[in-house]
Amino acid sequence: MAGIGRHWRRIVSSGLCGPVAGTLVSLLLLYHVSTAQAVGVPPGAYGPLSWPLFALILLAAGMGLLCAFRARELLRRGSAPFDADRQPAPGTARVVLAIGLIALYGAAFVYAGFLFATLAFLAAWLAFTHYRRPLALTLVSVLGTLAPLYLLTKVVHMPLPRGVGVLELATIQLYQWLRLF
Repeated sequence: MAGIGRHWRRIVSSGLCGPVAGTLVSLLLLYHVSTAQAVGVPPGAYGPLSWPLFALILLAAGMGLLCAFRARELLRRGSAPFDADRQPAPGTARVVLAIGLIALYGAAFVYAGFLFATLAFLAAWLAFTHYRRPLALTLVSVLGTLAPLYLLTKVVHMPLPRGVGVLELATIQLYQWLRLF
């Protein structure tokens, strides 16, 4: 950070840039999801875009609060000396990897469908958090996928993405086997 002026170095290293960027990205995604129209779902009804919309509202609110807290902390410090060359927290790489895993789940949701994307995400998340007992990992992944699947399809009657190509055919077969159709 030698080429950055002291004022900007203080802002960059204050921990405020990440939450501001996260808030802006979540607001942009919120705008995109709220203006998109799901195929076959009338405007204002619950559909496959409902849960991402709700999650993005919570994400934007949470990141906005984090921005406010960090800005308040920065203003309270005022002219006190600040260590701009401090090292990042030891868990920063794991947090970035966790965010990447969640983003990958969101991207796979459309192409792999709810069933396969959620099953793979839960297994990967448990492995990522060092929970590697095979029986427990399998049970949590399968039951953690089937419970929301039944809730969303049978109770709420929400159409979920089925995937693309072979995964769509496999999802339809599994839905028929699970008596969801």
